Amino acid sequence: MTAEQNHPSPGPMYELALEGGGMSMKRTIPEDLALQIISVVMGGDGGSAPAGSRIVAPRRQVQGSGNLTVGEFIAQSQAVRNPDKIAAIGAFLTDHLAQETFSRDEVKAQFQHAGETPPGNFARDFNVAISSKWIAQAQGKAGEFFVTNTGRQAIDQHFPQEVRRARKSGARKARKKSTAANS
Repeated sequence: MTAEQNHPSPGPMYELALEGGGMSMKRTIPEDLALQIISVVMGGDGGSAPAGSRIVAPRRQVQGSGNLTVGEFIAQSQAVRNPDKIAAIGAFLTDHLAQETFSRDEVKAQFQHAGETPPGNFARDFNVAISSKWIAQAQGKAGEFFVTNTGRQAIDQHFPQEVRRARKSGARKARKKSTAANS
């Protein structure tokens, strides 16, 4: 199933590809967003948006389900642990709210919108999502992050147990080494 089938949109769809700075992304976008991007690239401000602001496209619709909410997206991705949910929320922000990047605060706010309990130790869980290579800091944008190809694969595969087990066993081994060294 193509992106156009998943996200029907009036008018033509365009492929957007961006590479550089250790990042690579490819998306199918609607014509109105493509025209805004072309305007920004050619030196305009993307329409009526203030200079330096993010280009935000209208929410995409999933066929037959109306607007997809962040809570529905988390459930569909089968994110269980907080680092899983953080990666899923990042993907929701970039894919369904068409943000280029996201901040820690934007992710944290989405827990409430999703009807999820915010993590008790958000900083630790966010850092686990980073160390799992699911999200990374955008180069040249302090405090801004994006979902990596590894993160997208984990989301697409519904965070398989092997991924979770590998992270847990790696953390356990590190703690055992640390404990043995301190003895």
